[in-house]
Amino acid sequence: MIYSHGTAGASHVCKGIPSQDSRRIEINGNRCLAAVADGLGSKKYSREGSYLALNVAFNHCREELVPDLSSDEISAVLMKGFEGAVEALRDYSCIRGKDVLEFNTTLIMLYYDGGSAYLFGVGDSGAVILKKDGSFQIPLEQQHDAEGHVFPLLNEEGLGSADMWTFTVADDVGGFLLTTDGILDSLLGPPIRWDMARFFMTGGDCAAWGWDDVSILDAYVDDHLQWRGDDRSIVAFVDQKASVSMQEEDYYTAAAEEIRRRNELLISGLKSVGRPSISEDPVSESMEGEDELALRIPEYEESIQQALHRRSQSPAEPL
Repeated sequence: MIYSHGTAGASHVCKGIPSQDSRRIEINGNRCLAAVADGLGSKKYSREGSYLALNVAFNHCREELVPDLSSDEISAVLMKGFEGAVEALRDYSCIRGKDVLEFNTTLIMLYYDGGSAYLFGVGDSGAVILKKDGSFQIPLEQQHDAEGHVFPLLNEEGLGSADMWTFTVADDVGGFLLTTDGILDSLLGPPIRWDMARFFMTGGDCAAWGWDDVSILDAYVDDHLQWRGDDRSIVAFVDQKASVSMQEEDYYTAAAEEIRRRNELLISGLKSVGRPSISEDPVSESMEGEDELALRIPEYEESIQQALHRRSQSPAEPL
């Protein structure tokens, strides 16, 4: 089972700026490939950069990630995907006649082979792993310096920041979610919100992992988290064949009780303040689906498709 959703943050909606995030997820049996990216270049061109980098890396990996690869082989495939994304951004910046750093982005990819999750990423997006015992794991640290400056795909010279790219493996996996920092920062707290993680992995029905109706998840991202200034994108997967159990209820709800207590103290000492309205429909990109590569930026579609096809001379085979 897969889930994918995204929406523009309040700070972007108020200024008429579309979401700078991109996302994509595909499954084949119980294998799954997923990615999210958060544009970090200029306000005008970040959207193009995150879309192009994510899809170039994704297209490469979905061709090369065949069953029964070793961990080292999977790492090498993911690395090549990131390197291809860097080259595509450099090619595209020449086509557009812009500084390549205007298209900079974070990028995180996850490949699930039916038992383990292999992650490759850079930046402050992240993942939550659902273990088969019902517990959760944060496999990657958010990458930023002491002042909060995020480490993106490209370094200051416009080359790949490969020294910051991180690879890790999680075993005994039954599901996962990938999200940009607009959701991840809320989930990480402190305290860490395992209740929120479970919500996204059960659709609010805590009787079993997975979901039948995702409208409650969409509403949570769009409405409950609307106070977040950042764009919000998430993809999630639950392996229905993994027989994932549940932890005791306190494992998931302890953090929620702490958050509730803090909120009560905060509200009692502060006057309520207005938040910007985002009642208008936010602009978001849907990247799910094997062949859905039609760009929602018509004026630049031809240039981006040129850059995409330079990296792959033939259509990608299904994962």
